[in-house]
Amino acid sequence: MLEKEKQDQPEINIGLVGHIDHGKTSLVKAISGKWTDTHSEELKRGITIRLGYANASFYKCPKCPDPVCYTTLENCPECKSKCKLLKRVSFIDAPGHETLMATML
Repeated sequence: MLEKEKQDQPEINIGLVGHIDHGKTSLVKAISGKWTDTHSEELKRGITIRLGYANASFYKCPKCPDPVCYTTLENCPECKSKCKLLKRVSFIDAPGHETLMATML
């Protein structure tokens, strides 16, 4: 079972930093399917206050040609065949407001 747990761990960590309202959280949502702003103040104010985390897996369809063969789904959206896992990635969504730079760093 330890080997299975190792396979489920993200291989790469990617930190998203940038100015407020430039789409960092929306990008993580588009890739991972998870909205990283979960704190009540974040939801109320519409800004990232704390670091947010989300994982995503990237797959490649063995049957479809490039570039449509890459997906974040286990089954290909084009031909519905089982895709091969390429990488597991962890995203760290940092706040972009200047008063929260210490949290970002």
